[in-house]
Amino acid sequence: EILSNMAVEINILSDSLFFYRRGNLWGAVDRNGRQLVAPDYESFTRVSASFIKLVADGRYSLYSVPCKRIITDSEYEDFYAFSLRYVMVRLGKQLGLLDWCGQVILTPRYSEIQMYASASFRVNYQGKWGIVEADDRQVVPFQYDYIAPLRSSVCLVKYGRSFGVVNEKG
Repeated sequence: EILSNMAVEINILSDSLFFYRRGNLWGAVDRNGRQLVAPDYESFTRVSASFIKLVADGRYSLYSVPCKRIITDSEYEDFYAFSLRYVMVRLGKQLGLLDWCGQVILTPRYSEIQMYASASFRVNYQGKWGIVEADDRQVVPFQYDYIAPLRSSVCLVKYGRSFGVVNEKG
């Protein structure tokens, strides 16, 4: 038995991840009974297949399923599904991205983030769109009113009343 007489409720998230409630608090173990998350959390919510939001005293932490550990502890105000590998984080009104082991990919400073190419992102920064790569490295300057999704290797951009085309290199 994995959780022999230690839980009042169990939620099976996968064949190797079991959340359990002891009293009013939640924790998690793996299939060998190894504690992955201490039973310190009032609730948990699956953000995506890779991430689980944990709540304690009105503060949020984030558990990474692939890394099998808590990757942020109350640093951010909320989390949103983005992709299998990335999770969007919110700090104030600003958005950023973390990878599944907690590495900051984009610093929380954008009002919108969308996937552009495999390692590039369309972002809205102070009302203008541009394209950045990991670590906030700017590829296309924040000067456009809109950047459409990538098609093959190019995309449509809008600047004022004019339209143009840029490639993934700008």
